Amino acid sequence: MDCYVLVDDCIVECQLDEWRGPQRIDNTEVGEYLVSTVFLGIEHVGGMFETMIFGGVLDSHMVRCDTAQEARSIHNKIVEVLRSNKTIEQLKRINFKEI
Repeated sequence: MDCYVLVDDCIVECQLDEWRGPQRIDNTEVGEYLVSTVFLGIEHVGGMFETMIFGGVLDSHMVRCDTAQEARSIHNKIVEVLRSNKTIEQLKRINFKEI
């Protein structure tokens, strides 16, 4: 299994015994939601960075991407949407992969 660590926002290949597991990029609470962005450190379909929403009607919505910069941008956009006072029905219709 190929493993990676994040060093100054750069993905660096490492040995399995050097792998740190998921590395936190950002966590933000917005009301009943927690938006969590991590560097997974192993290859996944969609990318090695993952932003996931925990709580409420959006629990387990997830977006993956390939770079730390993109991950931070996605995280911030999701937080902005959650803070925008949209109704539950409006939130359910958002395609978080395209924001």
